[in-house]
Amino acid sequence: MDTTILKLLVVPPFIAGVSLAGRRWGSRISGWLIGLPVNAGVIVFFIALENGNSFAAKTAQGSLLGTISLALFCLAYARLVPLLRRWYRAMTVSWLVFFSSTFSLEAVSVPVFVGFPIVALVLVLVRQAMPTTPPSASDPARDLTRIKFPSWDIPLRILTATALVFSLTVAASPLGPQLSGLLSPFPVYTTILTGFTQHFEGSVAAVRFLRGFIIGLYTFATFFLVLGVSIETLGLAVSFGLSLATCLALHYLLLKVLAILEPW
Repeated sequence: MDTTILKLLVVPPFIAGVSLAGRRWGSRISGWLIGLPVNAGVIVFFIALENGNSFAAKTAQGSLLGTISLALFCLAYARLVPLLRRWYRAMTVSWLVFFSSTFSLEAVSVPVFVGFPIVALVLVLVRQAMPTTPPSASDPARDLTRIKFPSWDIPLRILTATALVFSLTVAASPLGPQLSGLLSPFPVYTTILTGFTQHFEGSVAAVRFLRGFIIGLYTFATFFLVLGVSIETLGLAVSFGLSLATCLALHYLLLKVLAILEPW
């Protein structure tokens, strides 16, 4: 019951907040926000409670490598949506890319301090490979006040995200630490928010969203680096607190980097 309540307390407000922030400040900011490891962090936290810190350390190792699959998901969508046109077609193929990468990485087991530089390099390469959106391009996200979102928009995002988090938490735990960790970054929020951004604001806004999200993934990877290194020695509470503090500080700095790379 406590686990259920915690999920209900975390997921709906986060999705609502990210959605409203995206309307207020644009698609790049909403993409930056969901770089925070909310769903994956929650999953690993519950795994630690149920299976112990050693199990959770290995899960964090898998979650770190899972960042690669998440980045490839973003790249696939950004590259395919102009060709496939419909967002759900591009999303389906992108899911296949995510799962193909995930199961390919299942046999790869490296310490987090080895996995982190690999992930960082992949993120650099993926962002370089993402399509650009010149300032002169039409971008409805620059004036979201002109877009009339339906009343069911945010409630549907919340319901869908919550259902996906519950399903993934239940399915991931019996799979073992490596595969559970690799699956924990499943693009729950990214799927929902990318799809809605594409549908209501167009492909330019969707690509901007994903470019911002790739920047945020450095925070995601750093969270699991700190967690994987510290959880067995410092314990669950201290390790998660340290990981979260590091994560938030870095995420703020990355917002400044994002403003420099793609100024408004």
